[in-house]
Amino acid sequence: MQTELLPAFLHLYHTFGPHSSALLRLLGHFDGDPRRVRESDPDELRQLGYSERAIAATRSARDRQVELDLDWAASPGNHLICYDDDAYPELLRQITDFPPLLYARGDARVLATPQIAVVGSR
Repeated sequence: MQTELLPAFLHLYHTFGPHSSALLRLLGHFDGDPRRVRESDPDELRQLGYSERAIAATRSARDRQVELDLDWAASPGNHLICYDDDAYPELLRQITDFPPLLYARGDARVLATPQIAVVGSR
């Protein structure tokens, strides 16, 4: 994600949550520019099938969370890696409903090496 688009992307990310399908569908319609989503005509979003609640959410202020994310990413060793960044793991991008944003701490180049993950819940 281009640096100037990151705040608008983070806003939408926090609006739609960590599931990629709705966010990526919306970004795809607006040529990947999250600013255009926020500036779009509500009628256009209605025609795309978004509810009044979702439309209102795309315009609501989430500035504090965006600031927190940007401050976190400004610390040495912290990275916000968007789905369209070169550092985003290609195999992860191939799964259904992949996360559109990764928060990574440390050497982000490690994400390009073979990995093992254990996922579970209690």
